Amino acid sequence: MIPKTLHYVFGMSWDGDGKPWSLVHHVCVRSALERIRPTDVCFYCEYEPKGPWWELTRKLVDFEKIRAPREIFGNPVIHSAHRAGICNAVILSEAQAPFLKRWFSEYRSFRSRGRDEFWDEHSVQIPLRLLQQLPHEVTVLPHFAFFWPTFEPEGIKLIFDSPTEIDLSRAYATHLWESKAWERYLEYLTPARVRSVDSNFHRWVRPFVASLSDTYGAPSFSDHIKLGARALKRSVRSVTPSWAIRLKRKISG
Repeated sequence: MIPKTLHYVFGMSWDGDGKPWSLVHHVCVRSALERIRPTDVCFYCEYEPKGPWWELTRKLVDFEKIRAPREIFGNPVIHSAHRAGICNAVILSEAQAPFLKRWFSEYRSFRSRGRDEFWDEHSVQIPLRLLQQLPHEVTVLPHFAFFWPTFEPEGIKLIFDSPTEIDLSRAYATHLWESKAWERYLEYLTPARVRSVDSNFHRWVRPFVASLSDTYGAPSFSDHIKLGARALKRSVRSVTPSWAIRLKRKISG
């Protein structure tokens, strides 16, 4: 039987890879606690998060400070994502599962130095090969069980911009695609915005911030400056080459 123990890994780099513990992280933990009702919640990190959202979360987990691995089977582990675990996905397993043990042993050939051609070799390609060789040792669920909507632009908009309800009747969890959604939707998210925006994501989150003030964990003045600069960059990037050429000619002429 699969034990009801949740394992979280965070803070494998000193800056959280530019994504500090925030509203969305806290809400994801709260959501898991409410729906799974685990017996234990283990939270491992090398660099402990800071800030108001972590203050709320820390009370909910069994915190354990660790030193992230710098090597595996003698092979250097350089990128923080590789130090955190075997795959950024959902794994349900009994202890000492044969498939996971085989997968782990494959790291004897680990060779990625970061975001290179071997970036996903051991987290995606090798487990796929093992699945094809040993289909009886693992059950792979369809994408809508954990990855619906998808990471395509239409999927991101459906989660964060659309009020049209998503059918999650066959889903066990929803991937929020943080790497694609962070700057536009998740960074500096506040309870006030959660309450004011009508979208699937904001409706999911709303119950978990109901007791908090609109400004809880709100961005500082310097954060607002960063937000403004990024918004300006996005608006500049949205200008088509033809418009950029016309603008340049107008200024120079």
